[in-house]
Amino acid sequence: VSPNYSDVTKYADLWVPLVPGSDGAYFMACIHVILKEFYADRETPYFTQYAKKYTNMPFLVVLETDGEKYQMGRFLRASDIAEYASEENADWKLIMTDGEGKLHLPTGSIGFRWEKEPTGNWNLQLKNAVTKEDFDPVLTLLGKHDEKATVSFSDFTDTFSIYIGRTKGKGQKARELLREVPARRIKVNDGELLVTTALDLLMAQAGVSRGLAGDYPQDYDDLKPYTPAWQEAQTGVSRNLAVQVGRE
Repeated sequence: VSPNYSDVTKYADLWVPLVPGSDGAYFMACIHVILKEFYADRETPYFTQYAKKYTNMPFLVVLETDGEKYQMGRFLRASDIAEYASEENADWKLIMTDGEGKLHLPTGSIGFRWEKEPTGNWNLQLKNAVTKEDFDPVLTLLGKHDEKATVSFSDFTDTFSIYIGRTKGKGQKARELLREVPARRIKVNDGELLVTTALDLLMAQAGVSRGLAGDYPQDYDDLKPYTPAWQEAQTGVSRNLAVQVGRE
């Protein structure tokens, strides 16, 4: 991925000659394709198991009220949940949920790294640190949600350009995008919180439509962030190439 033809480019299997400074837009489109085709349209077992164990995608995230919409907040913590609030370093241990809606405290988040007793729980395992049971976390609350929450995202497409001052339409304020995500209300120590998963927020951020309402693109040819067509307008790279590389 380089705007310049060079000795490195000459020997590459594939050259993506994009506008200087626009590689982020190109890779967001590749991510859009990956999420759409390997997570939303169908489940890819290897990807799913990897994402559950080694990424933050299954962790629950608090949605904070902002008028009639919501903003992305912090991760749900063990200290929020009565069952786990007494755990050591509870503010630094994060929560997942399984397909039956049960909340779990997996080992491996930073609070476990600094425990005095017991030691060794800082390994990433899909095992409840309190009940000692193995569990299978869900990556998405879609189909298991209590409600659909409209969350605010920002579109920075026209805020900056490497040609600022010479490119018409650039230098604008970020535009707000309102997109629904599946959410659940859970009981916490001082009331209740509305939560979703990190993957659900990532899907919405990347503009992957899953039948939810809001400012989602219709398909890859829609010019809304972060579709292959959108990146084409920013990078000069064919939308078909972004789709190809995302799939590969």
